[in-house]
This record gives sequence, structure tokens and C-alpha cells, in this order.
Amino acid sequence: MDVRVAANGRLILPRPVRDAMGLTGDTKVSLTLEGDVVRLEPLGHRVRRARQLYREAVTNPRTTEDFLRDRREETDAEEASREVDREVGAASLSGGDGTDA
Repeated sequence: MDVRVAANGRLILPRPVRDAMGLTGDTKVSLTLEGDVVRLEPLGHRVRRARQLYREAVTNPRTTEDFLRDRREETDAEEASREVDREVGAASLSGGDGTDA
């Protein structure tokens, strides 16, 4: 399919091309220049492909839920440690070392 490039560099993608690419309304596309060939790709396609490549390459099968659970456990442990520190500090201020003064 041939299209005309206007003097200002604009071109119009014919409806069959936009429909085939899933372009509707104000859709962002990625433009790649490969030698003297221009490649147009909806940005969403690139994001999906990047996610797929990541999933194929990642060696750790952890999920987002795994990460969030671990982070909650770390936060709980940090809070428990702070509570112990507060109790120890309060005991030392009140002379609570177990000896009678």
C-alpha cells in the first residue's frame, strides 16, 4: 500500500492499516529506523513484548504477591525490633535493671 508524505513530513495511515494495528483515537506509536526502513509499532505492543521477554529471561519465579508478603514480614520484624528498643530504653531510664537502689 502506498501513502503520500506531505511536504511537512506528515502522512496518513489508511484505515485498514490503523485497524490492523489496533490504532484508535490518539494512540502513541513507536517508530524505529532500521537502515532505510521505518517500523511503526503501537507502544502497547512493545510493552507487552518487553514483559514477555522479561518473563522468559527471569530465573526467579517470584510473584508480586511473594514480594509484598516478604516486605510485610520485613516491616513487621522492623517494628518488633523498634518496640524492643523502646522497652529497653524505657527500662534503663527508670533504673529497671533488676537491682534495688
